[in-house]
Amino acid sequence: MRITIPESTSEILLGDYQKYVSSVNESDDEDFRKSKMIQLFCGVSFSDVEKIPLTDRDEMVEILNKAFTAKRKSFKHYKRFTLDGVEFGFIPDLERIKVKENTDITIYLGDNENLHKLMAVMYRPITESTRDLYSIEDYNGSDRYSDVMRNAPLDLVLEASVFFWHLMRSLLNAIRQSTDKEVMKVVDLVRKRHLQQPGAGIHPFMQLQEEIY
Repeated sequence: MRITIPESTSEILLGDYQKYVSSVNESDDEDFRKSKMIQLFCGVSFSDVEKIPLTDRDEMVEILNKAFTAKRKSFKHYKRFTLDGVEFGFIPDLERIKVKENTDITIYLGDNENLHKLMAVMYRPITESTRDLYSIEDYNGSDRYSDVMRNAPLDLVLEASVFFWHLMRSLLNAIRQSTDKEVMKVVDLVRKRHLQQPGAGIHPFMQLQEEIY
C-alpha cells in the first residue's frame, strides 16, 4: 500500500482538517487521534490504517506533526487563488467592507466548524480584473461558496484568518484609545471571544497562528 504523506499544511484540505478536529475533539485516545490523522490527511481508510505497523504509523504521524508545527519564514496574504477552476479574490477594499460581511466574519473567525463559511465571506469569484485590481461578486451570504471552500488548502485559510485576526486586533486597539468605558465593555467582550480565548476544538489551528505571530 503506497501512502502519500503531506509535508506542509498547503497539502492538507480545510475540510479534512475540520473533520479531524471534530472527530478527535473529545477523545483522549492517543492511538485513535493518530489513526484519524493518517486516515484524513493521507486518504487512507480507517481499516487500512489499523493494518499499518505501529512503528510505521508513528513515523507517519511525526511527519504530519512537523507539517503543523513548522515555523514560517514569512507571512503571505493570498489576495487571489484558484479553486476548482474558479479564481477567487479577497475582499479588495476593507475600508468599504459591508455590514453583513463584517458581521459574518466576526461570527465565523476562530470557529473550526465554520472556517469554510469564513472563507466564503473573505473570498468570492472575481468578476473583473485589470492587472492588480479586481472586483468580486457581491456578498449574498456564505452558503453559496462555503462547500467549495472545504477544498481550499489549509495553509491559505490560515494566512487569511491570521490577516483578519491582526486587523481586528488593530481596530480594537484604535477604538480603545478613543471611546468611553461603556463602549470598552463591549470591546473587551469581543476581544475575549476572538483574540484571547479562541475556544476549545481549534487548538491545532491556533497553534499554527501562533507560529506566525
